[in-house]
Amino acid sequence: MKCPALAILVSIAEAPLFAALSVNVRDFGAVGDGVHDDTLAIQRAADALYPEGKRISRRDHIAIGNGAREGWIWDGVGGEVFFPKGTYKVTGPVMFQYRVNLRGESGAVVRNVSPSEDTFYFQYGYFVQVEHLAFEGGFVQLRQWTCNASDSLLFVSDCSFSGASGTSVVSDSWRLNDGQKTDYDRQKGCPPYEIERKEDGRVALRRRDEATLANWPNSTQVTVENCRFRDNACAFDIRCDGGVVRDCTVDAAPGAAFAARIGSTMHLNRVRFSMVRDSGAGKQCAFLCSRSLDLFVSDCTFTSRGDVVAIESEAKACEGNVAKNITLKDVTFDNGDAPVMRFAAGTFPNMVVVDGLTTAKPPKAPKRIFAFEREPMTEEIARWPKENSAKSVWGHPDIPASKCFGVDVSNVKAAEFDATLPPALEPFRRESAAPHRRRIAVRLSARPDFSAGPVLSNDAIGRDTYDEEGDDAARLQALFDKAAAHPEGATVLLPPRWIRLGKTLEVSGRVHILTHGRSVVTPNDGVAAFRMAEGSEVLFENVAVHSGKNAIVCDGEKGTLRIRNCGFFAQKGESILAASEGKSAWRIEMTGGSCLTPRLYRGNANPFLIDAFWHSIGGEYPIGGPYGKSFAAIVNLPGGVFVAQDVLGVPGFFFSYGQVEHEVYGAKFDKAQVGDYRWLDNYGEMVIVQCRFGGEHAGLTPLYHYDGASTYIEGKYVAHIQNWRLRDPYASACVFCDKPDLAFIDVVGFNFFMEPSFVARRIRDGIPAESIPDTAFNCYPYPEAK
Repeated sequence: MKCPALAILVSIAEAPLFAALSVNVRDFGAVGDGVHDDTLAIQRAADALYPEGKRISRRDHIAIGNGAREGWIWDGVGGEVFFPKGTYKVTGPVMFQYRVNLRGESGAVVRNVSPSEDTFYFQYGYFVQVEHLAFEGGFVQLRQWTCNASDSLLFVSDCSFSGASGTSVVSDSWRLNDGQKTDYDRQKGCPPYEIERKEDGRVALRRRDEATLANWPNSTQVTVENCRFRDNACAFDIRCDGGVVRDCTVDAAPGAAFAARIGSTMHLNRVRFSMVRDSGAGKQCAFLCSRSLDLFVSDCTFTSRGDVVAIESEAKACEGNVAKNITLKDVTFDNGDAPVMRFAAGTFPNMVVVDGLTTAKPPKAPKRIFAFEREPMTEEIARWPKENSAKSVWGHPDIPASKCFGVDVSNVKAAEFDATLPPALEPFRRESAAPHRRRIAVRLSARPDFSAGPVLSNDAIGRDTYDEEGDDAARLQALFDKAAAHPEGATVLLPPRWIRLGKTLEVSGRVHILTHGRSVVTPNDGVAAFRMAEGSEVLFENVAVHSGKNAIVCDGEKGTLRIRNCGFFAQKGESILAASEGKSAWRIEMTGGSCLTPRLYRGNANPFLIDAFWHSIGGEYPIGGPYGKSFAAIVNLPGGVFVAQDVLGVPGFFFSYGQVEHEVYGAKFDKAQVGDYRWLDNYGEMVIVQCRFGGEHAGLTPLYHYDGASTYIEGKYVAHIQNWRLRDPYASACVFCDKPDLAFIDVVGFNFFMEPSFVARRIRDGIPAESIPDTAFNCYPYPEAK
């Protein structure tokens, strides 16, 4: 598959490489002829990025967050390993660490000739990007392990994967299986391999016995886009808090038991699956094996030769502290007589939504939507909430089963699909929300082509170690001034270094701001890093902004800003500020990336589109000093259009209005640290699809919806327990004014609906007032089970 940005690779590749943090495998002896063994050469290139071999050194990181735990994330510069056109033969694994980008020139192939050996393994893979590479053969082709470090990223784009005897892409996390409950913050993670360095520098990975390990929640955002998977035993096995696979094709190998396996949270969007039925695979032949707590499938196709189940689900309702959910929207099947979903014995999720199924050709008999190895019984369903409440450290709320389950089937033809439920589940069929559900196609614009313009760089910019001295603003501003003189556009290539700014950089015209690797821009206090001129068109890629007043400010009333796989950390004000005095025509798109910052956005951009992004608000204590009594992380101003899809919002320790003292992990919070905190303030138009604004540690009110605003929320919204430690009327899920244009559709979560019913509050003159009944919402778990 070709990417609109592919055309710029040749011109950028000819630009100078910076220091030891951006390396070419050819410079370390790789031949790329498909005959010579290039394993050691690629390993040497990977090692050059971290010559000290240390996880934490002042050279390459800065700790963010403090308090009860020492640092949530180690942000820092990251290098790039570049693969020119050629076929790179490997005979064993190559290990990369921490923050790294792998980039291939068109025609770059990595061929693993050892079917029992992995290809690339990312140990502590905090920020990993892989693009424009073709992978052939081997066992696991890409594997990321992070030790469950929050805000970690894996971003894979425009790659192809073929011939893996194991799995092409894996992101997971493990801990030692000691038979104890998982203490989320104190248990030590365990890598999936025992690692041995050989005398010549090669790496040997010995897989641990999975019987000695327990799967651990993986606090990672994984995005796989515009990729082709062909003839692999399994395309991907992704178990993380936020997984997105979109605009991909998956052609499973003949005889594969599963085309893909997923766990935790996953959104499959515009993915085309194809598979051949293996008569020897029995019931295990399925497109997807899902252990997922939240599976959202939209605009996908499943095509098979023979009968192949689309989704083999092992998700069990009420298990743990997170509700389990399966949603299928606008999905097409040509999978023979096999059912759409088959559930493991005695299991069923909390909520199933089916909206808009079609068949490629008329079936002989209606295709079953629901099939079971063993149907759950009424008695055991009634026991699930109480039984599972005791099995998790945090626990599942012990609330009646009638509040825990819902099934909604709509927009399917009876001649094509049989929506019959077992007798024990039939009482949980809900009144359909289809009349209120919107058809929303969230798609990013094509990446603009900057290849006609020059590539501008300056090797004197930045430092290889973090410090608070120096000022690179003048040298960088000179590059942006040169770029502005080229109306066809220009690329400003930042070095993968620490870049210090003493003043704000003014950016105008058509500019691509790119790093080969990951650069960290650190403005001085009170200084914004970048200011976009009115009418400019700017694309940021692989840039992190740490500290300062703002990361990006958009001037005037129009322009285009695209942000791809970037990071924002510890800004004192809004990371992105686009507040026009008049009607705004700024278009802002942000995909991939992560942030650990209090205020991500304030503005009235039309639209502001955020997609596949990890947003942590702060550490145990506020970054930059105490917050005020009223605080919102994202503010959509009047006239603004804010659209979010597949966004993870994870707070540090915050406490909602009315909580005066609490203790978390030994850190005490008194009345002075308590405020009226929330994720979203909406004064304009807001659309939230398949997002999680919740919090396992403490809670923020997800949404304040003000008079004149329009808010539409669909799918996972607060899937983690919202305010799970706070059980008072002020630990509310939503605050709004009179007569709101407010819709909650197919929402699932605990304590989002707090026992005995959903508690909300109005704002009138800023003062919390009365509760309202849950009959105001057409969403799960309302209306009540029949």
